Amino acid sequence: MKLERQIAACTIRAPSPGIVIYGSSADWWQRRGDPIEVGDGVHKGQKIFTIPDSDVMGVELRVHESSVNMVKPGQNATITVEAYPDIALQGKVLKVAPLPDPPHGWFDPSVKVYTTQIAIDGAHDFLKPGMSAKVEVLIEQLKNVLIVPIQVVANREGKKACYVATPQGPKQRQVQTGSFNDTYVHIISGLEAGEQVLLIPPRLTESE
Repeated sequence: MKLERQIAACTIRAPSPGIVIYGSSADWWQRRGDPIEVGDGVHKGQKIFTIPDSDVMGVELRVHESSVNMVKPGQNATITVEAYPDIALQGKVLKVAPLPDPPHGWFDPSVKVYTTQIAIDGAHDFLKPGMSAKVEVLIEQLKNVLIVPIQVVANREGKKACYVATPQGPKQRQVQTGSFNDTYVHIISGLEAGEQVLLIPPRLTESE
């Protein structure tokens, strides 16, 4: 009978063993109601559930617009899963979204973030879909360069400056900076290796 054939066609069989991930859980930002349950109606093209390939795992993160131009496909990345903080996984940037994510949930609509996909190298049985992870993307690698703690560099009249320790007291020195991260900044010129600088630049006074 036609009805029996239609019922038989509704049977979904997994192509391989794995963990079933409901569509509403994987696409939480597109959720328009409660998670899929037994007896729910579905429409054509709707993602009901998926079975991720455990041999091809990755991480999806959202990069702020202030940093997205520095992230490129092919860059190396280090991934640390919160459940296994002592294990550092290696991977590469696979794709950076060309457009920012639409505002949703609790995010400030003025904050623009871009979905970025990181592919994890190798297969790891302990990885499970939905795990939280920390990702560090290697933007640039510098060797044999002069660096100082980022708080050492101050803005003085629109220019970068450091304060060098001398017998007469700290002296302001204009510097040219390069790449930086949350901890260090690359000094291109203005300082020499071995010079001592103030970790906290002095505050400007009105006379200055």
